[in-house]
Amino acid sequence: VKLRVGVGVSVSDSDGDAFAPAKDRGLRGSHWRGADCADADASIYPGRRDAGAHGVAVDHDCNGISGADAASGKSYEELYCAGTPRRGLIHIGDSATAHFHLPPQWLSKNGWGLRNVLSDAEDELDQPACAWGTGHKNASQCPYSPAKNLTGMSITEMLWRRNRCNHRDFQNVGVNGARSTASMALVESAARDQATDHPALVIFSLIGNDVCNGHPGTSRMTPPDVFEKNVRAQLDALDAKLPAGSAVVAVGLVDGRVLWNTMHARQHPVGASYEEVYGYLNCNTCNPCHGWLNKNETLRNATTAWAHTLNAVYTKLEAEAASPASPWRNFDMKFFDPDWAGLIAQYVARGGDAADCIEPSDGFHPSQTGNEAFAMQLWSFLETEFPAAIGEVNAHNAAIEKRFGDQGGY
Repeated sequence: VKLRVGVGVSVSDSDGDAFAPAKDRGLRGSHWRGADCADADASIYPGRRDAGAHGVAVDHDCNGISGADAASGKSYEELYCAGTPRRGLIHIGDSATAHFHLPPQWLSKNGWGLRNVLSDAEDELDQPACAWGTGHKNASQCPYSPAKNLTGMSITEMLWRRNRCNHRDFQNVGVNGARSTASMALVESAARDQATDHPALVIFSLIGNDVCNGHPGTSRMTPPDVFEKNVRAQLDALDAKLPAGSAVVAVGLVDGRVLWNTMHARQHPVGASYEEVYGYLNCNTCNPCHGWLNKNETLRNATTAWAHTLNAVYTKLEAEAASPASPWRNFDMKFFDPDWAGLIAQYVARGGDAADCIEPSDGFHPSQTGNEAFAMQLWSFLETEFPAAIGEVNAHNAAIEKRFGDQGGY
């Protein structure tokens, strides 16, 4: 096994194509990116468009579709997939992208177990296979969620339901703590080749860390000019990597005041109130977001105002991308402004508890329920405001399912 060193890349990747085999799940393996069905051949991997020298019997893109129709002599890839443009998913972002999850039972000595601790550690305390962008596990294998009348688990799953030829073509390049000043390495580790691969939908979601840190005040927040410089450079790098016809969705920083408003008066799993836990973390300068997880309303409002100035950068870049003189040739771009307060209100209207949407252990990250609800919110935006980003519905989906079943799973 070749050991590859870098941010967001798999330890187990024998052929160096950035994708690990199905048997290697953790350590940035196939929990994070679609499983490589031929890990000894770098010309076979999820998302590959060009079949190269491989014959029709070889599943060159690992989507579970191979072979040829005896009557027509055409390959099943040609029959079922050629008429509907494909869309892989590349999700670049922070711990919310990776779906950080600290099991509440870990807060008790009775909740520890070597097996589950090692498994979670291999995935950096993240759940990418259950995340809002790249979730592909059965819900029963993901963290508990009451899921009050929610449908659809992730953008990856909904892209697959839209076009089963997209199967396995996903990448989660989320890293805990990522912010714009250190995200170029994430963009560079995303795997896409302009000459050989299908177009991709890139979700770029740095939704908090440019304003969130453990320090008092606003002095450690990313200035708007620095934010713009970094994001612009990362878009340039994506344009140099993505095949023509790709799309980028920039997800804005959230209004994190919803965290305090929802959680502060509730009881934390350790027995204290969330307000007391947030205060304790602030005293020890280890709060993941001093600006929002804080009883100081003035600071919470100032943190949101700063986040709005950074989101204004995305609005500016979106306008540039839409102009005839766009600096980016290979993708169209839209800015999505997330509405977490609205998302939670809709969930409550369905009969759920607002706290279901937030991780109980830290009172900060989206929970499994929050992940599913957010996927629905973003998917609705894509369907109505950016349909080109998700491609058309494949009319051959039923035929693919009939012949290839679950397409080899994940």
